[in-house]
Amino acid sequence: MIKKARKRSKKKSFGPFIPHQSFVALQHPLSEIPREELKKACVATGKQSEKDFQNLLSKIQELFRSFEPLHLLSILSAYGLSISITESGKTKHKKPLSFSVPHAELAQAFALKTPKSDIANKLATPSDIQDIWDLLLSLNESFSLKRFALAENMISEEERTTLMLQEHVRLHTQDVRNWSYYKSAFKLYNKLYAPLDNIYEKHIGISATNLIRIFKYIIEHIEKTTSQHWQRLRPVIKSKSICHAVNNYYQIFPNLKGSAAELIDFLNKKCKNLQAAKAFLMSHADLYLPDCFIFSIPSIAKSLPVSEKQLSEVLPRLSLTFGDLAQENPEHFFLDNPVWSKPLIQLQNGSFFCILPIIFTNFGFRIIEQLLEDTKARIDCSKRRAEFLENEIVSLFIAAFPQAKYALNIVWDEYETDFLLKFESVLLIVEAKSGSVSTPALRGAPKRLRQHIKELIIEPAQQSLRLEKKIFAAQSNPTEHSSFLKQIPFDITDIKTILKLSVTLEDFADIQANLSLLKEDNLVDQTFAPVPTIILADLDIVMDILQTPAEKIHYLLRRNELENYRIKFYGSELQVIPKPSGVG
Repeated sequence: MIKKARKRSKKKSFGPFIPHQSFVALQHPLSEIPREELKKACVATGKQSEKDFQNLLSKIQELFRSFEPLHLLSILSAYGLSISITESGKTKHKKPLSFSVPHAELAQAFALKTPKSDIANKLATPSDIQDIWDLLLSLNESFSLKRFALAENMISEEERTTLMLQEHVRLHTQDVRNWSYYKSAFKLYNKLYAPLDNIYEKHIGISATNLIRIFKYIIEHIEKTTSQHWQRLRPVIKSKSICHAVNNYYQIFPNLKGSAAELIDFLNKKCKNLQAAKAFLMSHADLYLPDCFIFSIPSIAKSLPVSEKQLSEVLPRLSLTFGDLAQENPEHFFLDNPVWSKPLIQLQNGSFFCILPIIFTNFGFRIIEQLLEDTKARIDCSKRRAEFLENEIVSLFIAAFPQAKYALNIVWDEYETDFLLKFESVLLIVEAKSGSVSTPALRGAPKRLRQHIKELIIEPAQQSLRLEKKIFAAQSNPTEHSSFLKQIPFDITDIKTILKLSVTLEDFADIQANLSLLKEDNLVDQTFAPVPTIILADLDIVMDILQTPAEKIHYLLRRNELENYRIKFYGSELQVIPKPSGVG
């Protein structure tokens, strides 16, 4: 039986077809407000935030002097930086964007301002913890908003755009972490620093790879102990009555003073319901949380191929003690927190306390390399960074394009190009920049900021563009440029498409992914054609996600096109980043 073909229904047209590469302009909600009115509003917000900031700062410093710090920091970390997951690794619920790593970093710095002799024994109540939690959130926000007042003295458009660039960097430095995934970061650190093991052994008494193992151990140890803490309390959480909850609690902590019957009687009188009783017991269990974040030198030495002597020499160099930050200006904690370089707290009994082991993932370059800061070996470290970055770029692209031709460190005329790859009729020009980004630049210091932008972004882009023009000239007139063509180890006369790329080792506050900021700040000529700049960690993931050579070429092509659109955008390779606050 032959079925009749069904008539296709005519679909209603919803307007003209818009190609996928086109953009739709939306009117900014503040665009109709005069610039001067916006400026006045920003300045007013900034001045009010400055007052709020000073009040909040006084309150929070007083609170951190009032309570026992290990208990307080442990609760902030355990509740603010952890989330429940299932056995399959999925999160049980989405954590709201509130308390995060930057807030815990601030908390640790404020705690370290208290001298050892002034440390309080009083334990913070749940109400106190909530007050401190809220204050840290408000303080961090007001620190950003108070800089709106800087707009008051701006006169020229150039001043405004410079301030916008500075704010982009400061916002990123203050709030954005996780430039790489955990496993990727440790893989990168190991590959980068392993060849320097002997140098680290000589200058600090321990190899670089063992130093990395120590931090990996601390992260895993804290994850394990905190997870065990919550697992032990599951019977209490699942209890169906106050009596059942208390009996379970005494089984978990059998050395408690008083009897279970007395506690049951107390909870029945003081708590309105079972939920309140459980909250009371969970709050009491928080007394044991500091143990989850404390570790000793012998415990690490038992688990790692590192001697106690080596640990006793290196761990104090990565630690601060209570009172070390007593004379520090607390306003500096937001853009240059000392705990970023020294995340451990050394206790009087020789053990160490750490609520922020993940800092090593975020600030590993700084932590590892600061140990060689006062030695001549820092030059060896700088050379190794450059060698490592070039090798990684080569490995990624050879794996991505196994049939391609490639060349390293090509010298042509008086210039040098780091890496060339020819895939069919496509030529990829890659410049590698392994320089680190200084702390003043990440604070928005204009001279250092501009210097790093020039060295890490503008100059490599100009070098790629210079070679592109030379290649096109050679294709147009091969006889005149015959000497140049001989300097390239493969035929480039059949090249139809040239793609350019710059790769950096470290993240630069995502400026490398938002090059339109440079034109706004007049760091480059308006005719300058930007070149996509990607950090190595992101490039590794992009090459892994995109499966075929065609997909990879398409991606690089679109990235080149996107950089040269006359639009302003904010983004990065793998995540949405916070848009900097507008000024004026």
